Amino acid sequence: MQYFVSKTSPRVILVLFDRGDTLLEGLQEVVKKEKIDTAAITGGYVALADAVDTLKSRGQLERNPLHGQIAAVSVGIVAGEKVLDLDYAEDAEAETDMNVVMNSGGGFIEVQGTAEGHAFRRDELDALLDLAARGIGRLCELQNEARSG
Repeated sequence: MQYFVSKTSPRVILVLFDRGDTLLEGLQEVVKKEKIDTAAITGGYVALADAVDTLKSRGQLERNPLHGQIAAVSVGIVAGEKVLDLDYAEDAEAETDMNVVMNSGGGFIEVQGTAEGHAFRRDELDALLDLAARGIGRLCELQNEARSG
């Protein structure tokens, strides 16, 4: 398997599979190497929800097994400022960085954070979680727009 990251749009990735490669293994490798796990979770929900809708409309699924939406963002502290959706450069310079996965009901599914510079304080953690919750709320709105459009 080979993959290429677009030089003009770093969020576009082309994956070329060899015989024997599986889609899931290939996507896992790209997600891990390119550190796009939050985007994969957020976009993956939309794809999964669309697939469930298709299966239901074909009569291949009796009920929707999904219990709400999920989305994920990265947050961090860069040069003393709280930042939502860190890009590569910000992630490399972050004093603290964190990935947060939440459901549309406001519940936390995963919180993974690291103090890269100084240890972060409780008030900083709370501020980052609030920032992540606002970002995820907006992502859930965008997911709804994508699914209704």
